[in-house]
Amino acid sequence: MDLVKTNSGLLCLRIHGDNIIECERGLHLIADSFSADVQHVVSSPYMPRYEVFVDGMILFDVELLPGYERWEINIQDVFLSNGAPLREAPDIVITKILEGGNSEEILLAVEFSSALPAGNNAWQRNGRALACAVAGVSYLYFTEVGGVELGENRRVKAPRFPNPIVPFSYLTASEAYQVLCLPVYAPSLSSSESICAQFSQVIGVEDAKQVVRCILEGILPCESQEILFRKATALVSILADSRKRRDTFRGDE
Repeated sequence: MDLVKTNSGLLCLRIHGDNIIECERGLHLIADSFSADVQHVVSSPYMPRYEVFVDGMILFDVELLPGYERWEINIQDVFLSNGAPLREAPDIVITKILEGGNSEEILLAVEFSSALPAGNNAWQRNGRALACAVAGVSYLYFTEVGGVELGENRRVKAPRFPNPIVPFSYLTASEAYQVLCLPVYAPSLSSSESICAQFSQVIGVEDAKQVVRCILEGILPCESQEILFRKATALVSILADSRKRRDTFRGDE
């Protein structure tokens, strides 16, 4: 397929990430946010390059840089120099290459997780979220809700949910630092129909794609950001009201 490239509006992006898999997830998140396709460009195998296009028109030229400490620009150091209290880096950081090609502007940090939110692992991404928020970097945490714990012989024991304080912490970080710092929930593949119905109002993947699009188009804040905020708030309320023990605030509180 022959693509027609125009100079008007073409953004050159980089995706810094833990590894190539996470970088590719970020690439497809960008493409999905614009209902676009992806095409590989002949490039170095250790820094692959892609074009994101719609109807033959190239929107983005994207380079993938897997491994945070393998390049001249170390994203973790950038975060620290901008006040991040922890040396933490998310799964990917999307940047825009500025004119001249010698510097980059951080646009968005993203974390992906399908881990069951049992025990302390529901808190494990909070350090990364805090590092981004303090540094003034927009942050989205893609995760699942309604997953089940399996016992002996892979039999379902019970669904597991995060403490409501966990999503509440993202909401408070957003307000305290005046920056986008929000969880994005998808239904777990192991969720029952009843659990899917219970949490249907908080599923925010499509809203998050619109937020990504707004960020890349430079029109944040946007309505989709507010929708994500409301969905995270609704999740806090559902989780709080579902607690069997009164060991945290109720939903209205």
